[in-house]
Amino acid sequence: MSAMRMCLSLLASWVAGTLVFSLPWLRFSDWERSSYVVRTWLFDFGIICGVLVLVIGVPVAYLATKWTPRRWWLVVCISGVIGAGFGYLSSWGGSVEASSYSFAPWLRPNPGYIRDYGNPYSLADLWGSVMFGAIVGASMGTTFRYFYTVLLRPNPSLERP
Repeated sequence: MSAMRMCLSLLASWVAGTLVFSLPWLRFSDWERSSYVVRTWLFDFGIICGVLVLVIGVPVAYLATKWTPRRWWLVVCISGVIGAGFGYLSSWGGSVEASSYSFAPWLRPNPGYIRDYGNPYSLADLWGSVMFGAIVGASMGTTFRYFYTVLLRPNPSLERP
């Protein structure tokens, strides 16, 4: 039962992380183009997020289920730090012109390569990506904890329906 709870909680955090990453790119002033960006990134980031959930989320979730942190803020902090680390690693490539990305919805019209926008790379792109990665990571950790500890908890009472 514990493995099923963990898998369902990871699935819920995968969906939540994909939505939290994709929906901030929606702009009501430019609805047609931004809705296209959201649709493509829902699919693209959904695949990337699924791979990350399988590679990194399963061991972290296994440790979290064995360790069982008592405080909600500890889960948010740990998952936020992991998300911020991914934001930092994805935005800080060796050569700025060749391999830098920006994943901050408040700085760029859509995520991706810096060189596609015409604006030069700045440290605001790096720190914006780190902060957005922390937000996505914290939402995934919070969703996992909610589903694992509250929603899918087994019924310990003796009265069975």
